[in-house]
Amino acid sequence: RPFLTSAPAPSGGAFVSFTSSNPSYVVPPASVTVPAGSTTASFTIATNQTPVPLSTTITASMFGSADKTATMTTLPSDATLQSVTLNPSSVTGGNTVSGGVVLTKAAPAGGAVVSLSSSNSAASVPASVTVPAGSTSVAFAINTSAVSSTITVTITGSYAGTTRSSVLTVNPSATAPAT
Repeated sequence: RPFLTSAPAPSGGAFVSFTSSNPSYVVPPASVTVPAGSTTASFTIATNQTPVPLSTTITASMFGSADKTATMTTLPSDATLQSVTLNPSSVTGGNTVSGGVVLTKAAPAGGAVVSLSSSNSAASVPASVTVPAGSTSVAFAINTSAVSSTITVTITGSYAGTTRSSVLTVNPSATAPAT
C-alpha cells in the first residue's frame, strides 16, 4: 500500500508512523521512511483472520503534517455462522417449527457441521446439522411439547468460533370454553 506526501521528502527522508484501530487483526508497520526527493513509500499491512467483516482505520502521522487516515475492511476467509432462523417464531406447543442456519459463505468441502442447542426441553433440536459443501444454509425441524404456560426458548447454533441465537415462544393450547 503506498503512502503519499504532498511535497517531496527532504534530505534524509520523511519518517511516517502508523497506528491501527484494530491492531489484533490489522497490523501496519510501525513506521516507514519516504526516501529523500520522493512523495511515496510502499509498505505491507499484515492481517489476521477475522470472525466477521471488520472495518479498520489506519492512521499515518508525519511530523509537521496533519494525520491522514484510510479505512480498510477485512473479510473472514472461512465461512462463519451468520444466523439461526425460526419459522414461525411463536408456536402452540406440540407443533413443529422450521429452523435454519445460515453461513456467511458457502460451506467448505465436506460441509459445515453446526452445533445446536435449546435452552428448554419444551423445544428440542438435533445436536447438530450439516450445511452441505457449496451451500450457505440448511433447514432442520424443531419439535415442541405441550406446555401449560408460555415459555421462551433460546435456540443456539455454533460454528467456527461464532455463536448465534434466536428466540422461540412456545404457547399453551387454547382451551375451548365450556358449553
